[in-house]
Amino acid sequence: MVSAYTAGLVGVPVVFLSGDAAICQEAQAFIPDLATVAVKHGVGNTTVNIHPHLAVEGIRAGVEAALKADVSKCRVPRPDHFPVEMRYQRHADAYHASFFPGVSQIGPHTVQFEADDYFEVLRFFKFCLA
Repeated sequence: MVSAYTAGLVGVPVVFLSGDAAICQEAQAFIPDLATVAVKHGVGNTTVNIHPHLAVEGIRAGVEAALKADVSKCRVPRPDHFPVEMRYQRHADAYHASFFPGVSQIGPHTVQFEADDYFEVLRFFKFCLA
């Protein structure tokens, strides 16, 4: 979602994604016309991966098909307002993030930020995830 909204800032549609089966499924729920190739799936604390040659072939074919399709269907409309909540493992990180302008610390490990401009959300991520 972060990458799709970022691409949308400059009018770029998101047409293809490759990776874990779960992220492919989640992304297609967000962008229904998105072409995906799942190259692995999670099992417990590990992943089961397809052979690298099969992955390359699948990705190549998937990208080719995606670019031949109507890419305008993969443009992601951005909402007018962006509420963001971030939870940290360490409470000190949440405290540090709370100094970013407009951020509220809503719990020992959690901060909240809201903006109408997605670029401000990206600025928040840069400050609070670095």
